[in-house]
Amino acid sequence: MMQHPTPQPAAPIHAQPTAAAPQAISSGGYTWMEQGEQIRLKVDGILGFSSPNPLLRMFMSIAITLSAIFGFRKKASLIVTDRRVVLDTRAFSLWVLEKGSDTTTVIKANSVTTGYNASLFIFKKRYIAVDSIEIGAKRNFTQRDLEAMSQMIKQVL
Repeated sequence: MMQHPTPQPAAPIHAQPTAAAPQAISSGGYTWMEQGEQIRLKVDGILGFSSPNPLLRMFMSIAITLSAIFGFRKKASLIVTDRRVVLDTRAFSLWVLEKGSDTTTVIKANSVTTGYNASLFIFKKRYIAVDSIEIGAKRNFTQRDLEAMSQMIKQVL
């Protein structure tokens, strides 16, 4: 014999929706990012160092290499998200232990400057500066990348 299912009572029309479970954010490892915030562009480099002088850069490279061998390094990133501009500076010791982290949110920028310093027309160091915050960009960032970032900074701020 075939049994008929018992009818279930219909849910009331004015029922409250259930709260959604929190979802993981794609934050790129940054705890300061908000729900749904996405990174549009990021430039890594050295904070406040954009010298084209090859001797000074060689000296700084040796100093950075020695500190890296002994397990100390400092990393700076200028990050443009879809909502804000953030300078993230992190210091590491013993290769993996984070000994300090500074996060600076840029609220208003009077000037955004991109460019490069050159020495002997061969050695170039590209940089981007937001007001007084200057980052000497790594070699893999072109001048066009930095100019695109300056346009994004103007749009976000």
